[in-house]
Amino acid sequence: TAGEITSFTTAPPLVLPPTVITLPALVNAAEVTLKGIVVVPAGSLPADAWFESGPDYFFGSQTDLVVANSGTTTVTSTIVGIAKGQTHYYRLVAVSSAGVSYGETLEFTIPGKPVVETAYALSLEPTSATLHATFKPTPLKTTGWFAWGLTPLLIYNLTPPQPLPYLATNSSGAA
Repeated sequence: TAGEITSFTTAPPLVLPPTVITLPALVNAAEVTLKGIVVVPAGSLPADAWFESGPDYFFGSQTDLVVANSGTTTVTSTIVGIAKGQTHYYRLVAVSSAGVSYGETLEFTIPGKPVVETAYALSLEPTSATLHATFKPTPLKTTGWFAWGLTPLLIYNLTPPQPLPYLATNSSGAA
């Protein structure tokens, strides 16, 4: 005699969305390279990944799509044309059949020229003075000097150029 026939249904395989990690951008004066990592779990379908970026948290721009297959994929994209001194926000996004994943929103600023905040002279003597300045440096190496004259239109004296601190948020220099 034949045995009883039993049927059963298996649960669909567990499919997880990709994991996304936004990494710090590589910034120079002409361009920015955005970096991130997408991890697609084994057995999951590939994910499309891209960066969102813009001058605020609404982003507004999107880079080209990159396909991330099972495993770890490093995603990079270079962007140009961002105004110097402007803070820009970005994050990595990945979408697969299992859902959408957003990386942390990070920011960068394209270095602009250093800004002199205060400049003044002390110890004024008939033939000398001590000059002081406070400035906000940029991440780029910077050289500074003082220029002076009898009037703003007659500046004909310069101190020797000197390297200025370029990683501090506020620094002072005297010549």
